[in-house]
Amino acid sequence: MANETVKNDDAAQRRPAVLGTVVGLCVFACVAASVGLLFHLSYQARIELLRHEIESLARAAALMVDGDLHGTLRSPEQTGGETYRRVIAPLVAFHNRMPDIHYLYTMVEVDGRPHFVLDTGNDPDLKTERQLDPATVMERYDDPQNETARLIDRLRAGESYADDEPFTDPAGTFISGLAPFFESSGRFAGVVGLDFNVGFYDRPTSQIRTAAIASLALGAALSAAVGWGTWRGRRRTVAMEESLRRMATTDPLTGATNRRRFLDAADAEAHRFRRYGRPYSLLMLDIDHFKGVNDTYGHAAGDQVLIETARRCGGALRMGDLFGRLGGEEFAALLPETGAEEARILAERLRRSVAEVEVPAPNGAIRVTVSIGVAEASEGGGTAEAVLALADGALYRAKEAGRDRVIIASADHPDEARRSQSA
Repeated sequence: MANETVKNDDAAQRRPAVLGTVVGLCVFACVAASVGLLFHLSYQARIELLRHEIESLARAAALMVDGDLHGTLRSPEQTGGETYRRVIAPLVAFHNRMPDIHYLYTMVEVDGRPHFVLDTGNDPDLKTERQLDPATVMERYDDPQNETARLIDRLRAGESYADDEPFTDPAGTFISGLAPFFESSGRFAGVVGLDFNVGFYDRPTSQIRTAAIASLALGAALSAAVGWGTWRGRRRTVAMEESLRRMATTDPLTGATNRRRFLDAADAEAHRFRRYGRPYSLLMLDIDHFKGVNDTYGHAAGDQVLIETARRCGGALRMGDLFGRLGGEEFAALLPETGAEEARILAERLRRSVAEVEVPAPNGAIRVTVSIGVAEASEGGGTAEAVLALADGALYRAKEAGRDRVIIASADHPDEARRSQSA
């Protein structure tokens, strides 16, 4: 019963520390998820803004193309020629003003496939670094998935376009924009395309995201460290409290319940008896001729006898029973829900168990016996003090009868309690 109570108390004391750590980690997880969501939404909003800006740049570049003159460029040999330079000059100037444009070009559709016409990279004065060689007039665009061709119908209708998500290649991270341009008659002439380098814009976001991830990781580590420290601190506190509790309730030599704790438990059982009529019994045990053990073998050997006796008796009791040392060589056992006859049987078990004890000593093994008095709570005398006095009187009779025996207190010996008090 005592051990179960201690385990329950320990669990109850640890529960706040565990709960606090779990709640802290849950709060951290919610904050981390919220921060991640905010960064995702912020990134998406930033990309959407860039898409609109890139579409606007593509439309602005398309307005600079002479659609009629552009329609005369149909041969690779025209690349870099006079007409080529006249058509491309406004785009080169535009490109020079926009350093984040990596590629700027025009395309036309031939047989359902896009082909390059102008490429600002062909201008020797353009100050940009390129990963690819400039395209020539009527150079077919390698479009395995035919994405640009599928956009032509939208562009013919005058719509502009920008990629939904950035793409990355060895030259960097880009968003492409497309816009149509027309001949003076209004006839669709071609498409202006530009690849806008978003790395410059994306870099601060990436740095902030990296810093946020690092901060969250540090926060997680700190949270775990705080939780671990709290847990360790709580464990030390629980251990200290348990040590103090044991010091207050346990006999330091034998490990049995001490006198104060035993009497408190007996009083609580007596209260249950008076209120609900639940039976209980008490045993009083005394080691026979213990003074002779101390005189013959010394007090150290006597202490070992006490320790072994308490161990044997505690091990022979049932779960829910309580064994205590009242002082010297005198012990007691509290037996809830137990009548006198059942208590006598249990007392005999304790007596036989102690009789088997052999404590090593320089002069040979020490063997001891115990005398035991048994008393059951009864109407009008159910207080712990009264029942303990009856058990003590029965113990006195067991000593007088020759020791190493069990005696039950009975109505035939009404003077047992009085004799016990005067002994």
